[in-house]
Amino acid sequence: MMKRIAFVARVAAACIALAPLLAASLDAQRTEPVAKAPSTPLPRSAIVPVVVAPPAPKGVVVTGTQVIVTVVWQSVPGVASYVVIRRLNNNTVKQASLPATATRWIDVGTRPSTDYTYVVDAIYPDGRDAFTEVPFKTPLAENPRLVKATQVGAHQVQLTWEPVSGVSYYMVFGPGSNVGGMKVAPATSPSVLVMGVSAGLRVWNVGSYYDPDPQLWSSVGYSPYAGPRAFSTPGADFTAVRLTVIDPTAPAPPVVPSSSAPFGDNYQVVATGFRVNHQTFDDPLQLDGKGDEAYAAFMSFQFNLTTGRQVGDFQARVTPVFGDLNDQPPRSGRVNAGSASPAGGLVTGDVVPPGDPTQRYGRQVSSELFPFLIWRGPLIAGQDAVLILSTMWESDGNNDAYLQWHRDEVNSLARTWADPMVLQALKAKQLALVMPTSGSQTTVSLLKQDRPIGLQRSGPFLTLPRWAIVLTREMLDNAFAAAGGASIVRMQIPFVDAPGPDLQGSYVLYIDVERIR
Repeated sequence: MMKRIAFVARVAAACIALAPLLAASLDAQRTEPVAKAPSTPLPRSAIVPVVVAPPAPKGVVVTGTQVIVTVVWQSVPGVASYVVIRRLNNNTVKQASLPATATRWIDVGTRPSTDYTYVVDAIYPDGRDAFTEVPFKTPLAENPRLVKATQVGAHQVQLTWEPVSGVSYYMVFGPGSNVGGMKVAPATSPSVLVMGVSAGLRVWNVGSYYDPDPQLWSSVGYSPYAGPRAFSTPGADFTAVRLTVIDPTAPAPPVVPSSSAPFGDNYQVVATGFRVNHQTFDDPLQLDGKGDEAYAAFMSFQFNLTTGRQVGDFQARVTPVFGDLNDQPPRSGRVNAGSASPAGGLVTGDVVPPGDPTQRYGRQVSSELFPFLIWRGPLIAGQDAVLILSTMWESDGNNDAYLQWHRDEVNSLARTWADPMVLQALKAKQLALVMPTSGSQTTVSLLKQDRPIGLQRSGPFLTLPRWAIVLTREMLDNAFAAAGGASIVRMQIPFVDAPGPDLQGSYVLYIDVERIR
């Protein structure tokens, strides 16, 4: 018991000794409260209001044709105005400011088969705006189908075809049509009566045109030519129709036994193919297809040397486009040719058709493919002369330059016949390939359009080459005699671009001139 009391006493003494230390420790950890400053209200300018986005236009609908698009939307209450924008590849290409009452915008000047984005932006009185975007792809450009030609009278042919949706008008090229083509307005059953068609095998080409300038083809201020901003497929893709026109007043030709004359006075000129010595310059993206896409085009005129007058109508012949099919629809008529890809595309070294283009391999002459018929007819000694203008074109989706060449050559025909180079060839009576310098020189730009191969530079301009084959009976008789009595003479026409990195093309077109039975 005494031991326990002694232990408690020692513990109590120890606690008394430690008390001052514990008190000092507690004093060190104690903190005094911090006095708060009196609160001051913030000024009004420092208060940031919460901005609520205004309503964007609703019910935005985009419809249209190849060259005219309509944008409609529901009216938005409280707006001050609208801004409607057409974008291409994220770039604004056209916009219009419209009043608050507007709910429609008609956009004129689009291009077929193009992806656009339309933006309808509502502008509010306080400067806020809200917009709605809608993508729209314009329809594909199409040429007429089921074109038919029917002779309805002496020198009269009726052309009919199925209508094409969205077309502004059609252009008809061929015998009896106006210089530069005959314009035909759209209709449920489109047709045109062609007058003054001479007898023989005749070819017409019918193309669809999409024109953003309707005042140029309406009944008011009607123009017989295509508008300057009109769009069409390449001329080589126009729908062709052929008809042998009969002259009911002409006497029947006498029957000549074949044994008495193995060859008559009939001749034909045939393109057997072409070679790509160097492909033309192309943009790195090659959006129109791999390599080149090329076609040949010809215009033939016949003259009477004794009267100095043109005989009959001129003949225009165009081959299909050869190259990369490039997802072309089957009815486009494009032909797979070239080695740039499995779908075609012409590159340096390619030959169309494959093999030796100077040979025909027994194939029949065609009005569609090689060997391609350029001209056929009789030649009377001392009377008839034929001039054939030959060109080659790199197809780029717009045939404006081709049509301009067509018009220029028709309008300047008299000067071309009087050209010194042509007169010299006629006098020499030797089969000749000449380059006339008289007549019209078609200038060409390198904008996205078909362009001739063999362009030459004339100051700041690029001009189209004018190769012409001049034919008379005497010329051919001399040529066949020089060939050892053969009935065929072969020619080569070079199409070589002027130097420069923007051109680079070099093609050779192979031609056969034949005497036929």
